Amino acid sequence: MSRLPTYHLPQGKGPRQLIWEAIRLAQHYDVGFSVPDVRANIPMESRDGIALATIRAYLRALEKAGIVTPLLLKTAKKPLALWRLEKDEGIDAPRVKKDGSRITMGARQEQIWRTLRILNRPLTLAELAAHASTDAAPVSQNTAQKYLTALEAAGFVAEEASGRQAGERPAKGKRARLVPTYRLLRFGLPKPPIVCRPLAVFDPNEGGLYLIEPVHEEVTQHDK
Repeated sequence: MSRLPTYHLPQGKGPRQLIWEAIRLAQHYDVGFSVPDVRANIPMESRDGIALATIRAYLRALEKAGIVTPLLLKTAKKPLALWRLEKDEGIDAPRVKKDGSRITMGARQEQIWRTLRILNRPLTLAELAAHASTDAAPVSQNTAQKYLTALEAAGFVAEEASGRQAGERPAKGKRARLVPTYRLLRFGLPKPPIVCRPLAVFDPNEGGLYLIEPVHEEVTQHDK
């Protein structure tokens, strides 16, 4: 297939990721950190695009999630609002809503991608859906198919017709029914590519945006 047009985004990081990295840098300050402290820790080339209000809003969401705690430092002039990091959840910015609840959108894509990397072998849709499903976010074969179709168009996976449905035994005298399997092509990417609208795949690992042409499905009608 021809190479898809790719656009590289600066650093491949959104505002929340940049803010979170700045918070982790500021967590060792003796008396806590302020909103301006966080902004000062954001790289210069990205700082102008992130307002203090954006940082403050994310800190409030993290507070409601129990990840940061607000502090009040008394000074000679006026109280100073500070924050302290209570739970360092690692390099990826916590995905929380304004009320502190977790954002689950994209969880299924992450589970599918993780399954492909961990099992490291061609998988049918049925196998992939079964291994990728969790109680909180079950993965259907239809969901897996849509994600894999986008990943294949962007060059992250390859489709192969090289297996039969797991547990299926062909009838005597008949050949086994071959079903598509999917094989991961790019193993060194820990973060799952994100399918965006309009149809595109964003790679948060390298900051690449792969534009995908719409997939036209053939629709057939059964005779009445």
